[in-house]
Amino acid sequence: MWSFIVKIICILNICNYALAGKLMATSNNDSDDDAECACAEQTTSSTNKRLEALERLFKENRVLLCGAGMQDFRIADDQISSSEYWDSGTNPNHSHVNGRLYKSTGSQAFCGMLGDVDKWVQVDMKRDVQMTGVVTQGRPNLDQWVTLFNVQYKPEEADDFVYVENDNNQNSFAGNFDRNTLSITSFSTPVVGRFFRINILDWKGHTCMRFDFLVC
Repeated sequence: MWSFIVKIICILNICNYALAGKLMATSNNDSDDDAECACAEQTTSSTNKRLEALERLFKENRVLLCGAGMQDFRIADDQISSSEYWDSGTNPNHSHVNGRLYKSTGSQAFCGMLGDVDKWVQVDMKRDVQMTGVVTQGRPNLDQWVTLFNVQYKPEEADDFVYVENDNNQNSFAGNFDRNTLSITSFSTPVVGRFFRINILDWKGHTCMRFDFLVC
């Protein structure tokens, strides 16, 4: 779907420049220069409106179009892991496999262990892929959500994780403020890796979250 939208945008851009150029070239050999210029401006304006509509459509549907696979199970349960989860000895409902975006059954979220010094949840993409951001939600049935986190990634051939920096060259991102509102974080620069980890830094109520990474 996303590749289709990209193709449309490219075609519109090409047609826009080609048609506008042709009309302007014609105007140089035509006595009615003002009319030709007006026509070219109308063509450019019309194409720009179409481009704006496509960009708006993409922004409104980015999570659906660009999800890495948490929400639609393209990322399998065995590709998700965590440092630890709440009540892991007796209640698997709080485990990392429940951290899928829009999760609405069981515990309805991943809930980390409060006693953990390092609280993280991660996905293994099985190969190096490019990520452009991450989207998070809170726990829908209780007032529990992550308010601050950072992201690390590690390419397949690398030994160590690397932090994703924000626009201020820091490595923390604002999280959620309620149960269900999507919080979309765009990375300042796309990153490439196999493993992508969310480190939980601060929270409301409990360290619970739902999430997906974004590939575009």
